[in-house]
Amino acid sequence: MVALVAVPLVAFVVAHLVLVGSLARARWWEALLGLAIAPLAVYWAWQRGMRRRVYVWALAIAAYALGLAIVGR
Repeated sequence: MVALVAVPLVAFVVAHLVLVGSLARARWWEALLGLAIAPLAVYWAWQRGMRRRVYVWALAIAAYALGLAIVGR
């Protein structure tokens, strides 16, 4: 049961760090803000055309929420 939460959480953290790292190539301040405020990283990544990375991020957070819902039952 722990894996239902742990694996998606790790995937989300990795996806978020990839987004922030990609943003850091262009503007370091966006990466810093995106690290602190997750939706900003997603928004700026989408604006820069990093669609696949945003989809992976969204899928990971959705899987994490689903895992929490299943474990919480």
